[in-house]
Amino acid sequence: MQTIKSIVVGLILGLVILLITSGLITYFYKDEVSLYLVEELNDHISAKIDVEKVNFSILKKFPKASVELENVVAYSPKGYFSKIQQFNTDTLFAAQSVFVQFNLADLLNKNYQITDIHLNRADIRLFVDHLGDANYIFWKQKTGDKKSEFTIDLKGVKITNSELLYCNNVTKTTLITAIDNLDFEGNFSHKNYLMKIQSELFINQLEVDKINYLKNKNVQTNLKLNIIDKLYQIENGILTIENLKFIVDGEIDNAGNKQINLLIKGNKLPLRSVLHNLPPSVVKDFSTIKGQTGDVSIDLNINGNDISVNRPQLQAGFLVENASIFDKKRNIGIHDFFVEGSYTNGANKDPVSTQIIFENFNATIKNSQLNGKLKLTNLHDPQVNAALFTRLNLEDINAFFNVDTIALLSGYAEANINYNGKYAKLKNLQFADLFTPNYLVDLTLSDAVFQIKDNPVKLEGINGNIQLNRNLKAQNLSFKIQDNDFLINGYISQLFDYFHHQKMFNVNASVVSNHINLSQLSLLFKKDDEKNADPVYRLPEKVALSLKLDIKNFEVGKFSATAIRGDLNYKPRMISLHEISFYSMDGYVKAGGVITQKFNNDFLVRMQSRLNKINMHQLFYSFNNFGQEFISNKNLNGNLSGEVFFSSEWNDRLQINKKTIRSENNIIIMNGELINFEPLLGLSKFIDVQELQHIKFSTLKNQITIKDEKVYIPQMDIESSAMNIAASGIHGFDNNFTYHVKVLLSDVISGRLKRSVKRHSEYENVEDDGLGRTSLFLLIEGNPEDYKVKYDRKAAREELKQNMQQEKLTLKQIFQEEFSWGENDSSTLIKKEKQTNNKFEIEWEEDKENKSGEKETIQNNEQKFVIEWEEDTIL
Repeated sequence: MQTIKSIVVGLILGLVILLITSGLITYFYKDEVSLYLVEELNDHISAKIDVEKVNFSILKKFPKASVELENVVAYSPKGYFSKIQQFNTDTLFAAQSVFVQFNLADLLNKNYQITDIHLNRADIRLFVDHLGDANYIFWKQKTGDKKSEFTIDLKGVKITNSELLYCNNVTKTTLITAIDNLDFEGNFSHKNYLMKIQSELFINQLEVDKINYLKNKNVQTNLKLNIIDKLYQIENGILTIENLKFIVDGEIDNAGNKQINLLIKGNKLPLRSVLHNLPPSVVKDFSTIKGQTGDVSIDLNINGNDISVNRPQLQAGFLVENASIFDKKRNIGIHDFFVEGSYTNGANKDPVSTQIIFENFNATIKNSQLNGKLKLTNLHDPQVNAALFTRLNLEDINAFFNVDTIALLSGYAEANINYNGKYAKLKNLQFADLFTPNYLVDLTLSDAVFQIKDNPVKLEGINGNIQLNRNLKAQNLSFKIQDNDFLINGYISQLFDYFHHQKMFNVNASVVSNHINLSQLSLLFKKDDEKNADPVYRLPEKVALSLKLDIKNFEVGKFSATAIRGDLNYKPRMISLHEISFYSMDGYVKAGGVITQKFNNDFLVRMQSRLNKINMHQLFYSFNNFGQEFISNKNLNGNLSGEVFFSSEWNDRLQINKKTIRSENNIIIMNGELINFEPLLGLSKFIDVQELQHIKFSTLKNQITIKDEKVYIPQMDIESSAMNIAASGIHGFDNNFTYHVKVLLSDVISGRLKRSVKRHSEYENVEDDGLGRTSLFLLIEGNPEDYKVKYDRKAAREELKQNMQQEKLTLKQIFQEEFSWGENDSSTLIKKEKQTNNKFEIEWEEDKENKSGEKETIQNNEQKFVIEWEEDTIL
């Protein structure tokens, strides 16, 4: 207890003595030390300094004496630039307190040696202008011969609770930091010594050429500098940014051109912290990407000359291992991420020449694997150069890139992707951007499905190779649209212009297919019309096609064909077919034509076909009887050959305008059959109806014209199973017809006699005359429900006239050959025959021989045959 009391008494006594001593020293040395200090500062500092108050103290920095300068303001050198960037440069620093410290023992011996300096609550502003001149070079050598009683043996410099601004207009570097504590320890008066630097800083901003590398970060340093002359060597220094610890080694040569060579290493740093502390300019583009697991190792080398006015060269290598990253915006994880790369600020040592290179990386994104190389240049406006190989689940593309023009994308692909372009374009990637020169994509698809938004056509089962480089090139690309299959080799050009500027794109390809149903593909052209229930069809405006076709099976409506080959071309509003050949309807067709959609959206169709043995029944069935009803597939059979020229107009609902149908048909019908054709049934007065219901004929040639809603049939000879007929006529689409029929009278009589024999069960031999020289002219008019058969007097008269003219020419030729008579004389040999009455008589050749000059009128009591004049009717 006594010992404790002794200690307490001793401490109190010592404190009292200390206070008394300090008070005495302060009293005797205050004015002297303060006066000398101010004088020395004026001699050594070229800058103007204002000091509000000077205090001398023993206790504030005990065991050292100190002179406290209160409210000190140091100004930049006179004539310095008034403003650099947005900062005023008039003040070098302003401090609430500046302590200049002395050893107490030296002070008693009147040896005023400065050992430490401490700035507290200072605002320090350091500038380098565009000429490289600094405002903080204010120390000068003392002038005159007077020996100073003040010396500097600096052992430490401390800055606390202060703000520091460093702005270098040459290197375009700006540092704004809050200094909690900054200590420099060393024997600064010696030429060679060891300096220790410890700091606790909060860096608000570290910006180089408008790129902010550190923002609002806590930074601590613990460095040891071995100083030899002006060479500063650092070994195993520690630099900590937030919780990222780096080892610093290297040297700084402050002599001559002021060189720096530092190596900063970080080993197995947490990926989460590294991403969090990336430069804000980078983080803003990946603000939703968070590091989950993984390690990052970094080696940064800082090397340069004239570092006071030049930026140093920065080069770094980095390694990321076993990493997982999560994109919160897209809700996608990236796993098994590995990357090895490098960083450099480039030849110009600025952000524009900066390069970040990912030499080798691989990752798993959902169900897709990705690896390759990537180079990023120019931090102001990043340029990306990427070469990637990936095994893709195509659903991952739509999820990750959020391509707004694709409604459905699935399947698998192997892709080689090259991109050279702006990062801003890449991060806002749209489907149309793939067709720019920036991209080169080699894509091998497997079981893919694709559909564009607002388009009903869906491509399924896509397999094959696609290359994208502004144009799209397809190699052995197969896919299905509903029941339609396609195998395509070719290319599509100008897709970028189509997607971005709504200009036309071109398709040039060969198309092979096992089956095409054009009715299903009409979805490509169909548009909904709110005013009408029926869909309307529009040919696309922004596409041009040139296709070589090889289609095994084709169908549209009732029409079907096989082995289709030829060329199909399309330009806006016009489809053209060239040398299209195919087998159909038991025959062979070679065709060409044009389908045009006019400005009122009606379709104009022009076709030319060469037909070879086409089954007429199937032909009329396949084409819906060509829009008419007077003769249908039920009435026809046989093989049709010849040439067909056809044109018509259709509305945008694919309804034909019958008034516009035009057709010229040079045809040959072999083994033809005419079944239940109403106009011919009008001859039932002369021929058995059963024979007229199904007429067969071997060969028929004719040229048939269709126009003005009528079918024009020139005269043709039908040698049929029922009778031989020469017929011509006009048949309207309204089913009203006019037919001119010429029959041999012997066939008519024979037919009537046969019917009479059958009716009375008489088995007499009735023979035709076999000469066929006497003809009967008939006119059949009306419609299938109401028609009449008349004697065609006009046709008979025309026939007689033509026969007489022909006879005249024949006689003239004979006389010229026999007698060499002139043309005028020959006319006297020809006499005009006059018809004395209107009685129609038939003269048989046999009777003429037996009864010369007699005429016989044929009458049959059982079946009276009467031919009436044109004004009268038979039926």
